[in-house]
Amino acid sequence: MNVLKSDKGEFTLNGAFMLILVIGLVVFFTSIISIGVQKSKVDSIASDLTRYIEIRGKYDSSVTEELERLETAAGMDLTMTIDADYYSSSEQTIQFGDAFTITLTYPTSFGMGGLLSVPIELHGIGSGRSEQYWK
Repeated sequence: MNVLKSDKGEFTLNGAFMLILVIGLVVFFTSIISIGVQKSKVDSIASDLTRYIEIRGKYDSSVTEELERLETAAGMDLTMTIDADYYSSSEQTIQFGDAFTITLTYPTSFGMGGLLSVPIELHGIGSGRSEQYWK
C-alpha cells in the first residue's frame, strides 16, 4: 500500500510495462484458442464425412455436395483427399468392410494482432469402413 500511495514514477513505468505484457499475453492466448476451435471444426467435418461415406459406400458428387454444405456451415474452405481401394474405379465404390481414409486440409495463419502472421495448415483425418455390399 505504501508503494501505491507514494508519488514515485517507478510504479507508473512498471505498471505500464505490466499492462503491455498482459495485453500481449491475452492476444497470444486468444490466437491459440482460435486455432484450436478451427482444428476442432476440421476434425468434426472429417468425422461427419467419414460416416457419410461409410453409409453410402462410395465417393461421388453427393459426397462433394455434403462437403460443400459442411464448409458453408463452418465458414471454411477445405481441401479433401480420399485414400481407398475402390471396388469399381469407374464408379468409385468401396466394397463392404474395405477401409478408407479421408484427409481434410485447411490453410490458415497463426498471428498476434497485426504484428506476426505465420501460415499453417490444419489437417483433419477420418478413417472408416464401407457398409455397402456391391455386386
